[in-house]
Amino acid sequence: MNSLSQNSHRTLQPPTLVADRLQTPLWVFDIQHLNIVWANAAGVSLWGALLLADALRKRIKEMSFPLVGHQTISLGVAEVSPNELPCQALMRADMALFKAKANGRDRVEAAA
Repeated sequence: MNSLSQNSHRTLQPPTLVADRLQTPLWVFDIQHLNIVWANAAGVSLWGALLLADALRKRIKEMSFPLVGHQTISLGVAEVSPNELPCQALMRADMALFKAKANGRDRVEAAA
């Protein structure tokens, strides 16, 4: 058992500490500013996060919702890199979301 798993059951660690200890990026989604999903799987690349976001976008587009019918979503995706604050990555994800909306909506954009 590594030191991260030994310690994780005792205290809740902030995402930056986890990213620093693993020396690999974490990623975060900002979906319409309100729903934030942390994927704390170490080693998942931004490319993998983009694929997941696009699969979610396509699935939502295929669904029909009561009262409103078909809907689309735009998503912004950013990595939380080691030594970066989560709020910085969230701001970049938010900017990517604005870019997705400006570029026609119903799309996924990666943060710079």
